[in-house]
Amino acid sequence: MERSSIEPFIKGVVPDSFCLCEGIGETCQYHEQEEEVDSYKTRHITCSCSECSSSSGGWIENFIIYNRPKSQIHQFHLPRSVKPLIVLFVKKIYIQNIFLLYVDNKYDKYYTRENRMSKFMVTVIVVLVTIGAAMSLYGEIRTVDYDYRHNGAVLQGYFAYDDAIKGKRPGVLIIHEWTGLGDYVKRRARELAEEGYVAFAMDMYGKGIRPITPQEAGAQATIYRSNRQLMRERAAVSLGQLKTHRLTDPARVAAIGYCFGGGAALELARSGVDLSGVVSFHGNLDTPNPNDGGNIKAKVLVLHGADDPHVSKESIEGFHQEMRDAGVDWQMVYYSDAVHSFTNPDSGNDKSRGAAYNEKADKRSHRAMIDFFNEIFK
Repeated sequence: MERSSIEPFIKGVVPDSFCLCEGIGETCQYHEQEEEVDSYKTRHITCSCSECSSSSGGWIENFIIYNRPKSQIHQFHLPRSVKPLIVLFVKKIYIQNIFLLYVDNKYDKYYTRENRMSKFMVTVIVVLVTIGAAMSLYGEIRTVDYDYRHNGAVLQGYFAYDDAIKGKRPGVLIIHEWTGLGDYVKRRARELAEEGYVAFAMDMYGKGIRPITPQEAGAQATIYRSNRQLMRERAAVSLGQLKTHRLTDPARVAAIGYCFGGGAALELARSGVDLSGVVSFHGNLDTPNPNDGGNIKAKVLVLHGADDPHVSKESIEGFHQEMRDAGVDWQMVYYSDAVHSFTNPDSGNDKSRGAAYNEKADKRSHRAMIDFFNEIFK
């Protein structure tokens, strides 16, 4: 358990020990995650060692919430079972800037920034928050940058899920555009998590490889478009990461992709992997070997800009024939006045460039995907 990276934030503010075992337990797990909402950030560490578990009745999560402009920090320990309620409570009071609370492992000390608060008053507040939480449908979206490997290459994907949902749920693999894993597909992952799925935005290119210019993006995309086997294998390894996630129902998994990723999602299906469905948003439709369409086990949905100049008429007709010949359950939806990359606001609004955002097509295609998921994940 590495503590050095986080100690500077809490030195002199809260006790040194993160948990009862002080990081030396055999099953003590150091996990640091950071997320930001408005003016606060959160980091947390988990510990499941026998000493901590026996004293708290389960996992201990130590949350450190701090506001960088004001350099305000606090930490508290809590059993995993009550964590969502307390976190909701602390977020509320922190944003209102009323006080900062520290609760130690044994729940016998309560502190505010100014003075000690009685256990009774904290109990009353937590009860009120519990009632509010029970009336709320809001769940907290968890996101994790996740490292994994393929053929020696280190990849870094991005998981997103709603931790308020109990049990396993369908999983969705997201394959990025030609610019690599970035903010756009991460946002799409969070949106899918809000819909109740486990979303995993995969990394096709490799950790740290994030093209900036169109020339760089084209060079990276060409590596995989010219080697469809490599593209399929990397997508399949990423799919495996999603299927083995503790919250994913491996029997209900789909793959989606945008632009370059839409073509990659179709290639993954052509490899014959077990998928419930595949969705391509303004993606490439061509493939070197159309006979591979016979390997497709998934239902296929293609969401396409009717005026997309980057996908030729021949490519579209060839895709239609491939699907018919293979007997695939497929559908293709065209969106009027939409060109390439119509779901991404960063594409701008100049259609003459061949790629532009279309809000109406974006919303309609997203709804079509959700309806498709409702069908295949019954």
